[in-house]
Amino acid sequence: MLLVVACALFLVWRFESRSYRKAFDIDTSVHTPDTLRVASYNIKLLDEGKGLSNITEELKDMDIDILCLQEVDQNALRSGNFDQVEAIANALDFPYYHFYKTMFVFPGHYGLAILSKYPIKEVISREIPQEIFTEPRILAEAIIQLDDKEIHVYNTHFTWNQQRVQMKEVNFVHDNLAKENIILMGDFNSFWNEKQEQYLGLQQLNNEENRLITFMGFASPDNIFIDDAFEVISMQMQATTFSDHAMVYADLKVK
Repeated sequence: MLLVVACALFLVWRFESRSYRKAFDIDTSVHTPDTLRVASYNIKLLDEGKGLSNITEELKDMDIDILCLQEVDQNALRSGNFDQVEAIANALDFPYYHFYKTMFVFPGHYGLAILSKYPIKEVISREIPQEIFTEPRILAEAIIQLDDKEIHVYNTHFTWNQQRVQMKEVNFVHDNLAKENIILMGDFNSFWNEKQEQYLGLQQLNNEENRLITFMGFASPDNIFIDDAFEVISMQMQATTFSDHAMVYADLKVK
């Protein structure tokens, strides 16, 4: 009986649907500025759910327009059994947000999130092909309306420290990006190769010339990539009070 239950839980964990597309009715009258502040942050489950006040204090005066989060729980017992994305969105005044589940964590889910000050027109989740006994991975996308322009914001979290697997993930992302107006953010776990831009065909902002050490004082896995629809004004990092990752953020001019 225990074996049957264990097998059933594994099947739920591994084969729950992670690929979907959803569209929303939006307010097209929202005016957007010529510049955007975008950020990527691995929040490490908000320190088992205890870090909500920390992230609120860290980010409340930063005027972030689009925020991508990794290692997020939604209604999971292990982290306080609440919707972390909704709580962060309410605390930091993000009217538009979406949680993208990657796996079942009793009794809720674990995954990624994209939060925006501007209307999210559509969300898309694409499961990245993985071996059966490895952690599921996804490419999350939000199509955000900026006046008369649609931008494609992507968020992902690559496998840790396995070059062969990461190359497959890089190729999958490359093959599933839009043709233009691209911002790709996430935790790329890129300890083995800091020049993923040559594979993705995008400009990498955390790079050898402007290296930001965002993990445990030695590595730079957290990154932002853009295409030529945007111009970099600055790229910086914000220290954390609860995660093992710092946040990276960039100010971008929308061309």
